[in-house]
Amino acid sequence: MVSLLYVPHSINTQLFSGLSVIENISEIILIWSIGIVSGVLTDKLKKVQIEKARLAALEKVSTVINVVNKDIMNDYLACTGLTKSLEHIYDKEDGNSFTVKLLSKKLDHLGSHITNLSNLAAPKPVKKTKYNISHLTKKCVKEVTLNNPGYNFSFKSEPKLPPVYMDVRQIEFAVKQILQSFIEQNLGKKELVVSAAKNNGMVEISLTLNGKKATPRTRGTEVFDLIADPEKGYLFALASSIIRSHNGEARFETGESGIEAIYLYMPIN
Repeated sequence: MVSLLYVPHSINTQLFSGLSVIENISEIILIWSIGIVSGVLTDKLKKVQIEKARLAALEKVSTVINVVNKDIMNDYLACTGLTKSLEHIYDKEDGNSFTVKLLSKKLDHLGSHITNLSNLAAPKPVKKTKYNISHLTKKCVKEVTLNNPGYNFSFKSEPKLPPVYMDVRQIEFAVKQILQSFIEQNLGKKELVVSAAKNNGMVEISLTLNGKKATPRTRGTEVFDLIADPEKGYLFALASSIIRSHNGEARFETGESGIEAIYLYMPIN
């Protein structure tokens, strides 16, 4: 529009003569370029504002969930206390004793869900220390495979891998949850291959079953589409969010049978 208004102005002022023609055309091109750039920046700004509004809404929801979770946790702790007191009363091999023990077990299971949901809604602050993620991964693999009889694992690591700054407790939880979900979705496979290597300023931990890898085109990061049991989706999501909070990344390779390989990336610096 500006360039169309500029043309009659140029004719009336006799600017279309000699070298002025080149100058006028250059100015029109410049005006169009500015308009195009402004349009692109405006669109991007709108997207940023929409994203900020979405994140602000999520933050409010997270705050509300955290408050509600505290009330739930207080009720849970009260129930747990009552159950433990009943265990001392019904410490016999009878129906009452079995009922109390079952109730205690279910409450412990409920407590773990409440804690995990709380961490998802209001993540705990990260306390980073320098630690060898290769050693931590090997420890997690040993514990998970010990609780899943029939699984064997092999571990390969580059020598002298640099340490990673991380919250050891949080990363240990994340690796265990991802490993457990991985094994539960692939119950027919019995060989877990774990490797650790340096890759472009990151430490890459790869997990594959029977040493088979899927084709690169099937690689994705949609956590909720990759779990065998939807009820455990938040645990997988929580584990992935913990890794992202460390500026890391979790990638998945899928095939016909589901997840076939998982890659965890943690920054060295």
